[in-house]
Amino acid sequence: MPDTEVIKLDTRQLVQTADINGKSYDIRSDYRVALDILEMLNDQELTGEERAWCLLEMLYEQPDEIPFQDKQTAVLWALAFLSGGTYDPSSTARPAKLMDWQQDWPLIVAPVSRVAGHDIRSVEYLHWWSFLSLYQEIGDCTFAQVVRIRQLRSKGKKLDKFDADYYKEHRDLIDLKQTYTDAEQELLSAWMV
Repeated sequence: MPDTEVIKLDTRQLVQTADINGKSYDIRSDYRVALDILEMLNDQELTGEERAWCLLEMLYEQPDEIPFQDKQTAVLWALAFLSGGTYDPSSTARPAKLMDWQQDWPLIVAPVSRVAGHDIRSVEYLHWWSFLSLYQEIGDCTFAQVVRIRQLRSKGKKLDKFDADYYKEHRDLIDLKQTYTDAEQELLSAWMV
């Protein structure tokens, strides 16, 4: 699986193993693990190589069993898994960031649970792809309102009166928090004496 090849996983079934160069490797497929991985991937303190190693350690049950020559393929497979089944390494388009799994979790869990018909936090296991399917069906809710306002603001569009008022009242929910590395935080703290 060269690094320029689009990776498409069979999404007709909920995968429990990664098939890499003719060998299967068990994965941790629960949505909580995926959310932890996504949080780690956004950690500005980690280098790209460190993120790749952490990704392998977090997703694969036995990452040490993956031969070194297959590690890159295992990382690409993992990125396809996290993306819901498809990963295109040549895609360089980075749309405006409209959501953050960690910051927005309190706004996401209620509508996803509503779609599921039960509180998803109470289930012992929920496959990441099942979670993504539920997430894609949340419809009109507070989280959708927040993302819509973020999108309008990212495009520099003027908010109507309702949205402007909502933004003023809920700015803490709508504005994505800036994360800084430890070094950046030290520098900022030094200036805020």
